[in-house]
Amino acid sequence: MFGESFNQALASGNAGEAERLVHTLQSTAGNIGAMPLAAEASRLEDRLREGDSAEMVRVDTDRLLGNLTNLLNTLKESVWSEPEFGRVQVGRAEFEAVSLELLLLKNDDVAALKIFRAHHDLLKLALLTDFLVLEHMIESYDFSEAYCLLLKLCQQHAIEVPVKTLRGPHEQ
Repeated sequence: MFGESFNQALASGNAGEAERLVHTLQSTAGNIGAMPLAAEASRLEDRLREGDSAEMVRVDTDRLLGNLTNLLNTLKESVWSEPEFGRVQVGRAEFEAVSLELLLLKNDDVAALKIFRAHHDLLKLALLTDFLVLEHMIESYDFSEAYCLLLKLCQQHAIEVPVKTLRGPHEQ
């Protein structure tokens, strides 16, 4: 997307738009710690601002786009959207059992924190990015928010939650 928009801005002679796009890429790269990419984007932004030759801009653009593509491919290889239980050695039954145990969060039960810590690695592999959010909530003792997130995750992973677990203490 960046490459297409950037090249289109250059082709149409809109140096201001090209400079804005590369500045946004530089900031984003810096925010995620991709400092070499941020430095390349900064260099290209300077070339555009200073009106350097089209050849110099093209050389830096090609280098930047190549490195951006490499970074994106690396990210795609290291992250996947759904847990693949066989691939990451996470047993579905074990994951389900731990998830249901964690529903103790509903009652602000500190035992849920111990369960979470005991099954840290399994949950990390199974939940991926959602794990970080859940971990932060549990470690901050924000059990009610963690419970809500866990219910959502159980639904996403087709884990059937017993009705009695969904009722409040006064409804049982």
